[in-house]
This record gives sequence, structure tokens and C-alpha cells, in this order.
Amino acid sequence: MNQKELHLKILDYLKNNPNVKAYEIAKFLEVDKSLVNSSLYGALNKKVLQDKSYRWQLIDGDFSSNKTSVIDINTDTNLSNLCNYYLSCLGYDETGVSTFLTSKYDNYSYYETNEIPNNNNLAHQQDTLRSLRGKKRSEQGRYEIFFGYPTSIAEVKSTKSDWSGLMLEPVILFQIDFDIKENKFVINDKTPIINQKAFKSFTKANQDELMSHLAELEAEIGFSEDNQDIDIDEIALRLQSIRPEWPWAEKLKIESLSKDKAPIHEIEKPGIYNRAVFMLGEKSPFTQGLE
Repeated sequence: MNQKELHLKILDYLKNNPNVKAYEIAKFLEVDKSLVNSSLYGALNKKVLQDKSYRWQLIDGDFSSNKTSVIDINTDTNLSNLCNYYLSCLGYDETGVSTFLTSKYDNYSYYETNEIPNNNNLAHQQDTLRSLRGKKRSEQGRYEIFFGYPTSIAEVKSTKSDWSGLMLEPVILFQIDFDIKENKFVINDKTPIINQKAFKSFTKANQDELMSHLAELEAEIGFSEDNQDIDIDEIALRLQSIRPEWPWAEKLKIESLSKDKAPIHEIEKPGIYNRAVFMLGEKSPFTQGLE
């Protein structure tokens, strides 16, 4: 089936079956879900719409009941004022995951990976994760292991000297846990986190508004919904779709994360790249429960 045929079949299926998820379309058409997502977010993006539960339908359908809701940060009630106060406090906290892109002694706190992990293929990464776990023990602080995708490269400049450099800051993070009973690492893909370090550089919000804007974004992505069957790549594609003004250096394609590309530490230009990494990050800043 060529791309044109696939596009027509997807549109025809949505015409007769509105409000379905990408995996349902892929299952019916007997094609890989990545091809369906590539079409929906690519060539067909002017003809289809997606709700906050990741369900698709044609753009001329009745979509009013499924539009993504946003958080009203101006509601003047005691509870909303208290919540906004806590969010403002969090905005002043220097939180998030960030590490130097390059290392003078090749002692990196991250490893690049060429595949999106799940609890089946994570077995391929056990040695890498054990190496990070060893570094975690040697670090001061409450460090944990995270998977991050896509990855932002940010330029930082010292306020005390003329030094400047590049930092690696994944945009979406998933915690990697160690199952003692099974003696293996597992990915906690049910609790995605927007990396506040990266988010700060993409928004013009002041410190008082920062976390409220972050909470709004999480609602738009669907983090507040029961999206148990949504894969990591779909979350990233949705993010790129709803925030086109961010500095995207590459189109997101999970089938070509680092294929035929130089290693991520050789990138010299800031931007958000179609790269995925495992890395260390401090656990203490992540107060997503309070958020």
C-alpha cells in the first residue's frame, strides 16, 4: 500500500468510524501504527482533528464536545487562589532535568538510544541502565533514572564569566524504576512529566505564571485524562502539533531517532531534536502530585 492509498483508507475509515484512536485505525488497516500517526500528524493534519483523549475524526465532524479543555487560572475562588499560589511557588523553584551536552572526559550522565522503550524492549538497555545506576550511587543527592524524548539542546551563558555552552534537556520525561523482585528495570510510562527546565526556555511566562502555563499544557496534551493506551511517540507528536512555535529542529519520527546521524553530543545548534536519551536527574524537584 503506497502513501496515497493509506491516506485515502484512513480518511474513509474515519468517515465511517469517528472518534477512534490511532491504534484502532492501524489494527483495522493492518499497518504499523507509526505509519498511521505519520499520516495523521503529517499529510492529513488539515483534514483531521484530535481530542484530548487522542481520538481522531474528520475536521468537518461535530468536534465541539471533545475539544481540549484548559485550566482557568483566573477563577476567583478560595480554592483556585490557593492552587495558583502553590503553582507560583513552584515556578520560583529551580527544578527540572539538565546536563552538559559534552563531557571533557567522556563521562556523560546520559546515553542516547535509537528506540522508544517499553517494558518489552527495555531488556536491550539493561546494561546501559545498570551503568547509570552505578553513577547514581556516586552522585550526591536523590538521583533517579529517566527516559527523555524529544530532546532539547539549549545554549546557556554564565552570568559571572564569558563562558557559554550547550545543555541537554529532554522535553518529556518518564521515570525508570528498578523492579527488585524481577531484578530488572521497568519504565513508568503512565506518569509522563514535562521537563520544567526545557519548558522555561520555550515560554515567555514570568515566574508567577510559569507553572500555571505548564499545567495548562499538560491538560492540552491529555496528562489529566485516562490515556492508558497512548504511546510515548504519540504524546511527543501531539506536543509538536500543538506547539509549532517552539524551536523544533527536526520533525519527530520514531523510526529514525538516530539512524545515519552523528551522535547527539556532536550537535552544535540549539533546538528540539528527534533524539531520545536515558539520563540521571534529581528526583526531589518533581512534585507533579502537588502540581
